[in-house]
Amino acid sequence: MMNLKNKVIFFQIKDVKTKLIKLVQTAMHHFEKKEKLLIQVSDEASLSYVDELLWKVPIEGFLQIGRAHV
Repeated sequence: MMNLKNKVIFFQIKDVKTKLIKLVQTAMHHFEKKEKLLIQVSDEASLSYVDELLWKVPIEGFLQIGRAHV
């Protein structure tokens, strides 16, 4: 039986560098646990930025991602 519980987590971050680090760390955490993760962005430019970021970091590999348009 599947566990269909969803969890929403908000982070209060004051600067861009910390935001990017937390985004990558969170994505890697869920990827390593084989968990799904939804990152919601406000526009196409943000989507492209996050998409590129997760393909480039970590340097020794990439995080497999998919895009969902709602």
